[in-house]
Amino acid sequence: MQITDMSGLMEKLGISVDSIASADSKDSSYGYRPLTEEERAHYQAMVDQINETFVQRVAAGRSMSMDEVRQLANGMTYTGLDAVDNGLADEIGTLEDAQDAAAAMAGLDSYSVMYLRPNTQDIDALLSLLGMEDKSSAAELAAALKELYGESEIR
Repeated sequence: MQITDMSGLMEKLGISVDSIASADSKDSSYGYRPLTEEERAHYQAMVDQINETFVQRVAAGRSMSMDEVRQLANGMTYTGLDAVDNGLADEIGTLEDAQDAAAAMAGLDSYSVMYLRPNTQDIDALLSLLGMEDKSSAAELAAALKELYGESEIR
């Protein structure tokens, strides 16, 4: 968890913030003032609790001791090879390998994959259509707009 204290910079720039809140610490994570010792202790306790839950779940899920996991849970990232070597992962594979493994675990002989894309309704969707190497015809563009925004929105 990081909470940036910008109060010194804001003071130099002549910026002041008046917080109106229902409790004294409601604005503690906004960065407009330093944390009090009580707030720092509260946030540290939260982080410690979350980390302990993480260590417990990894230890149980990977059949490792809590001490083994604590030594690995040092905040640093691991490559896939290192994760396999230290017992945090079983193997390295592709998305397709993971899909095959999930299907096998579910007892499926065959399966199909559907990739869902977000329903965007902004100019980025139109610009990405226009930026494609294969230039769309006006009819294809109109069809794409109708699919994106609905038939009643496009005339």
